[in-house]
Amino acid sequence: MKIFLVSLDSVKGKERRSRLNYSYEIDYGNTSLDFVDPNIIKKMARNNCNDNLFRIKCCHFDQMIKLLKRIVNEKLDNVIICEDDAIDLELIDLNRSGGIINEPVLLNAKLHHPKSWKLDTKKNFNENIKPIINNLVNGINEIDYEKYRWSCCACIYYGSWKSVENILNYYEKDKKQLTYFDLWLSKNKLIKYLYYPSLFKIDDNGYSQVNNHNHGVIKNYEVFSHNKNNNI
Repeated sequence: MKIFLVSLDSVKGKERRSRLNYSYEIDYGNTSLDFVDPNIIKKMARNNCNDNLFRIKCCHFDQMIKLLKRIVNEKLDNVIICEDDAIDLELIDLNRSGGIINEPVLLNAKLHHPKSWKLDTKKNFNENIKPIINNLVNGINEIDYEKYRWSCCACIYYGSWKSVENILNYYEKDKKQLTYFDLWLSKNKLIKYLYYPSLFKIDDNGYSQVNNHNHGVIKNYEVFSHNKNNNI
């Protein structure tokens, strides 16, 4: 299994990489719009975000598309693309866990209300997250987009380069506005499976390189408040 790690050539990126317990090939992120595909810049939705956030959205989307193109060009199977806040890998052979899987698979993410971002914060949906997670079987699960959607592309498994080619074909034909790469994948239902329990813990250590929000720790698709003393 090959792991590509998306990270920045920065002090924060180096600190994050020091926490990782797995081998990887690094893919340093670009931070300038000068090196981004102009079509991505043209199609990227601003949604009232400032210039810095718009730049980050474009650069990250461009980096991910280029990585997917590399997978296809080199005909790579059995690949994981990680971001540097995906830590504590519990390595298993996905091809031996519930049958051969050639499609992309989420290895951890945050679950959301299927229709409304505003309802994410409502107590009634937060209470519904736990039963959804409890109903997941060990191994490969089909994502039920009628019950939830997801965000965070910190760890996604790509079983075959052919399945990656399907994503790129969709991207090339997509005439709609673009958004964050993870939300674009989720909105268009381009990832159809998730693996439970999660193979990574997602922990930005209380600092997001996209914004200053503390997103907490994600384990087994559930978000916990960030606490350096917790043992999750």
